[in-house]
Amino acid sequence: MGTQTGAILLYSVVKADLQSKMDEGHDDAVNCLTWDESSDSLFSCSTDRHIVQWNLSSGKVKHKWKGDSGGAIYSVCLSPNRRNLLSASRSIKLWDIETRQAIKVFTGHGTEVTRLLCLSPRTDAHEGLPNGVEGAADDDAFYFLSAAAGDRLINMWCSNADRKRDKSALASFSLPEEPRCVDAWLATTATVDRRNLLAVVTREGKLHVYEYHLNGCVRLRLSTSAVSSPPLGILVAVVSGGHCVG
Repeated sequence: MGTQTGAILLYSVVKADLQSKMDEGHDDAVNCLTWDESSDSLFSCSTDRHIVQWNLSSGKVKHKWKGDSGGAIYSVCLSPNRRNLLSASRSIKLWDIETRQAIKVFTGHGTEVTRLLCLSPRTDAHEGLPNGVEGAADDDAFYFLSAAAGDRLINMWCSNADRKRDKSALASFSLPEEPRCVDAWLATTATVDRRNLLAVVTREGKLHVYEYHLNGCVRLRLSTSAVSSPPLGILVAVVSGGHCVG
């Protein structure tokens, strides 16, 4: 759990109590956390403009770097290959975790990007796996979603680093109002339901579900269609700042 003071609290779900407190990485509010179980790491971002990679065993900072020079960082998202990290501020940056260098910038939103969601690629190249683009390995390219403050669009991108800057999303999902929570179901060859579904809860507490079709990591619009009509009303808990907590 990230706090307004910059500390991170780790709770044991088994014992239901505080396990450790990590407070030497940020000096302002922690906005997002993402786990990397494969390397015993936790990534955090903050209003202090920094990204921190924590060693969970020791509770100490493993790496720390400035993620943006102009404002707060609101979200971080680990890539499916565990080698790259996305961060969101006024723009979206794709980082090489080992070198902590930005390898690509995405600038498709007009306001601060507040949410990121990575989508794991499928195992069947004939069903939308991000391949076929020069310079991209199948296990490196992936799709991800982004949402911004005051923006009624959710954008879908491809991480492929064939160019250093990307201004055009592969697809945009239009909503009647600003999204609060976003999640996606990416079908695989093993799932019974072969549809790719995007679920979005808006500011008024309505759930919108979209079906989308991945065309591969190319400059083609993704076909989208709403599959919930009318929207389903649900209850959403929101803390100050508009972040969904449950």
